[in-house]
Amino acid sequence: MLAELRSCIARLEQGRAQDRAALPFGVPSIDSVLPGGGLAFGALHEVAGGGDG
Repeated sequence: MLAELRSCIARLEQGRAQDRAALPFGVPSIDSVLPGGGLAFGALHEVAGGGDG
């Protein structure tokens, strides 16, 4: 059951991001690892720093 759920979630995540326009950061090392090459329009995003603050 858990494997089936993981498979279903993976299919849902793959299809949607590439169908949307994206706002790239303009930094190739970041944009290349984001689905669609940037932050998808019409989606909620959370960005958190890794520092002490």
